[in-house]
Amino acid sequence: MDSATLYDAIVEVCPVITVSVTDPVDRAQWSYVPTADATTQQTAAADNVIATIPAEILGTVDPAEFISRWTNAEYRKLQDRRMTDNGKLGKDWDIVTSGMIDMNKKRTQTLKASLVPDVLTQIRADEIFS
Repeated sequence: MDSATLYDAIVEVCPVITVSVTDPVDRAQWSYVPTADATTQQTAAADNVIATIPAEILGTVDPAEFISRWTNAEYRKLQDRRMTDNGKLGKDWDIVTSGMIDMNKKRTQTLKASLVPDVLTQIRADEIFS
């Protein structure tokens, strides 16, 4: 884990002043300082992020590399799903693939989860989004 990735995850659920990661593999050495107006529920949610976020940092991938990981059949299923979706999948896809793809970002992981099982198996999603 790194401070920037942890910060991005915690700030979604709790306003913070700072986030620190002293040892990347020891969750006991990950911390944050909430703002004075953070609620008990928000700090509990931040504590939950520390307890549950994957410690392993995933890579950042160029969009062309990311798309090349898909088989033609998988990519066709994705395109078909984008055409029949209410727009959220297509919007998420466009945002995620608009620049370097950070596999640690919540939106990227949400996109991954939304593709299983209709477009990808869990095993293939794990491979593509690694």
